[in-house]
Formats: sequence, structure tokens, C-alpha cells
Amino acid sequence: MPKPTAAANAAPLPAPKVPHYAAALSFMALRKPRGSGIDHWVVSPTGHYGADLETGERLADEFLAFIGAHPTVGHSTLLPCVIRDMIDHAVAGQRWSGVHAGFVRGVNQYAMAAARIIASSSAEEATHA
Repeated sequence: MPKPTAAANAAPLPAPKVPHYAAALSFMALRKPRGSGIDHWVVSPTGHYGADLETGERLADEFLAFIGAHPTVGHSTLLPCVIRDMIDHAVAGQRWSGVHAGFVRGVNQYAMAAARIIASSSAEEATHA
């Protein structure tokens, strides 16, 4: 029987610290006064649709990189929070802009890619069954 190695006897490594999303994502901020929650959609459209679209796509990439690096149960609820705050801001008078469209488009592109991978895997499994 092999001897246990030092690594097998070592204490488990602590889980890496996950940064708070409101601090990590450029388009989120703590609401004021302190303790009143998080604004999940702090953007200032320029009024130039093309530039705003690119900004929205960059924010989508930032969001997806963050949840990909930190796939927690809590982060699985972030997208609905972003969309809810988009709606709340619209009710308060912020118009739909290229930033909004670019963000939603960017997230949707990743969703379609993931869906395609899943569909391909399912089809492949069905042919091998």
C-alpha cells in the first residue's frame, strides 16, 4: 500500500475570495445612503448610438468575464437584477439606448453560443445511444 504524500495530509487550501460584484463591475454602484442596496445599471449614454452600442457590448463582455471567473449561485441572479434596474431607470425617464441594446445583444450572443454547444452535444449523444 503506498504511503500518503505530504499533499494528501496538507490542510485544504482556503477558497479564493470572490470580489463583490458591485465593486468589480464598472456599471454597478452602491446606492446612497449606505445600506439602501445596489444600482445594477449605472450608465450614461452619449446619444451616439454606434458608440453606445460598443459600450454596451464591452459591458456585456465585462459582465460575462466576471460571472465566468466567479460562477457562484448568487451571481446566477445578477442578470435579472441588471434587467430590473434597466426597467426601473426607464420608468424614471432614462431612454433605451445603444448601451442597453449592446449589453443585451452581447449577453444573448454568449447564450446562443452556449445553446448551440448544448444542442450539438445532445444531438451527438442521441446518435451514440
